Amino acid sequence: MNAPTGWPEHLPNQLDIPDSTILAVLAGSARRYQDRTALRLGDAELSFARLYRRACGIGQLLADTGISRGDVVAIHLGNGLDYPLCYFGILLSGATAAPLSPMLTPVDIARQLADSGARAIITDAAGDPLSGEARDGVVRLVLIDEDPPSARRIAIGTPEAADPPPVRLTGADTAHLVFSGGTTGRPKAVVISHRNLLAETLQYACWRTGAVPETDDEGGIALRPVPGDFLLRPGEATALTAAPLFHSMGLVGLSQHVASGTTLVTMSRFEPGRFLDLVEAYQVQHLLGAPSMFHAILECPTLAGRDLGSVRAIGCASAPVPVPLTQRLEAVFSNARVRQSYGLTEATLVATAPPYTESAPDRFDSCGVPLPGTEVSVRDAAGTCVPDGTVGELWIRGPQVSAGYLNRPEETAATFVDGWLRTGDLGRRDGDGYLAIVGRIKDMLIYKGYNVYPGELEEIMLRHECVANAAVVGRPDEHAGEIPVGFVVLRTPCPPDDVLAFVNAQVAPVKRLRELHVVSALPLSGVGKVLKTELRAMLDRIPPAVTA
Repeated sequence: MNAPTGWPEHLPNQLDIPDSTILAVLAGSARRYQDRTALRLGDAELSFARLYRRACGIGQLLADTGISRGDVVAIHLGNGLDYPLCYFGILLSGATAAPLSPMLTPVDIARQLADSGARAIITDAAGDPLSGEARDGVVRLVLIDEDPPSARRIAIGTPEAADPPPVRLTGADTAHLVFSGGTTGRPKAVVISHRNLLAETLQYACWRTGAVPETDDEGGIALRPVPGDFLLRPGEATALTAAPLFHSMGLVGLSQHVASGTTLVTMSRFEPGRFLDLVEAYQVQHLLGAPSMFHAILECPTLAGRDLGSVRAIGCASAPVPVPLTQRLEAVFSNARVRQSYGLTEATLVATAPPYTESAPDRFDSCGVPLPGTEVSVRDAAGTCVPDGTVGELWIRGPQVSAGYLNRPEETAATFVDGWLRTGDLGRRDGDGYLAIVGRIKDMLIYKGYNVYPGELEEIMLRHECVANAAVVGRPDEHAGEIPVGFVVLRTPCPPDDVLAFVNAQVAPVKRLRELHVVSALPLSGVGKVLKTELRAMLDRIPPAVTA
């Protein structure tokens, strides 16, 4: 297959991924970038060199308490500098990290600790992490496989070490377990090996900054720039995100920024005005987030008059990005290009993205092309490849694709087939090799035998001048099968039937919205995905508001 249109001339379609672990990236960037700021949160910051020394210190502390290769250590912290230090410290000790959402209930925490087989948990809970007690800000290691469970509570403190514990890891060792699937059922632990994590880190870091990996004299890995009109460059950019670190977007993104020598500014929680303050204060070049976050930024009352000219690239992920949102973002951030990527936890993070170059063609409805070393196939329900332009399920193969779910053999067999990942997402490829996401198979509606894709309707709704955000789900109907139902958050007051008429005038009769409900906000996950399961539950409790 020929390279897709706009593929950067000096980037190979296959990267030479060293046979190593993500820890070689941490060490290589510490030596390459040294005193350059790696992480910044509020007034606190860490250089690349100190990030490595502090992580080595925590790794040694864990090893001294008996944590060893293959043990699982959970992390139950909010966003903060302690999180990356503890995460890399766990990996340096030879153990596997298991991030837990700080929003979990004690029951959910206990379940995920049991599912992951964790020996210990790093938490800032004031007492037993399963008790639901308030946090006191003191980060501790709690060994939970002893009797009583909280017998050993060890303050992490601020240890430093020049070198990590003497543990030999390979690419086959598990780097982390990330729980996925919480929007559709009981979360499953996705097994991400060091080989998966290293490949994904280098694939996307090189793609975004125009580089190839190289190994230094001590086995560390860093990036070497290649020629090209790339929007970002290794060792030069500052990025800003509020993505939660317990989620792949924040966690794997952390390793990618370390690899590219990017200064990462993060937030303990997202607040639109504060986000814009940080863009101005640090002259940020790269913004990262979900569509819902960028919707909120565009509605921020203090947006006007900001100095946003430093921004060169806007990375948007976790849900399809409507074309109207892309157009508004590029109008407000006038020096920036929006880059919509596509991926999922089972592929470590990202599988496709547009080229991060000035000369790449604008394809606002696309999530780009497969990353170097990645294959994407579009298939029908029988698993047969379909022609370009035809909607089908996306299958992914590449070194970043996980081997499966922890202790879930049946679900693993159904999702991971002969080296391919069945994503459950619908998409199509155009003649130039660019992919577009249509929606989830589970979200597709069947109205009187016709397929209706919510994303198409949502995009039209967002073009209405009064609509700030929108989502579409199906309501069961004994005659039609399912009817499309819209939910909107209004920017300015507007009769619902005006929005309904606006949408239905632009689609075929079988695709028309049959109901519309105005809500104050859409239910969102921790990374900004619309929780359509909750919207469907709302439909069980409310009667039709407007009928077409």
